[in-house]
Amino acid sequence: MRPVVADWLGRRAVFRLPLAGLFAIEDECGRPAWDVLSDMLAGKTRIEQLEAVLFHGLLGAGVSLADACAVIDRTRQSGGQVHAAVALAVAIIANALEAPSAKGGGEGEPFNRKSAYRSGFAMGLRPADVDAMALWEFLAAVEAFSSKGGGLSEVEKDELWEWIRQDAR
Repeated sequence: MRPVVADWLGRRAVFRLPLAGLFAIEDECGRPAWDVLSDMLAGKTRIEQLEAVLFHGLLGAGVSLADACAVIDRTRQSGGQVHAAVALAVAIIANALEAPSAKGGGEGEPFNRKSAYRSGFAMGLRPADVDAMALWEFLAAVEAFSSKGGGLSEVEKDELWEWIRQDAR
């Protein structure tokens, strides 16, 4: 997942939503990220949804907490830029939710934080490792692990983690 780069409030800003950001949006908005995107596309955006996507997109791109809060404060004070903010938030969250097409019959439990951490643990990943991954990276890791049959070797785990870290840069 390449980050979303945009000129926002007169400055160049970078946004990236790894799984930790998607989970935080769900916590703050009370709805999964897919539903938040659906609301935005349907013209039913709530301010807390908009701010959550922008805020966690900044944090996920490596912006400090203080700087992310400052951007949100400037966004609140900007007035009249709601449509532009919604368009930016849609781009950020849609980019984060981009995933390869599903394989198989769709059996199994729904994707949520619990299932992500459980799957990550089975692959030898820590929760922090799972949080740092983009959705498509996580799904690719699960696919590689599942097709391998017996799990990943230590060398494969190291290679996978290095690949993930390179993509996050």
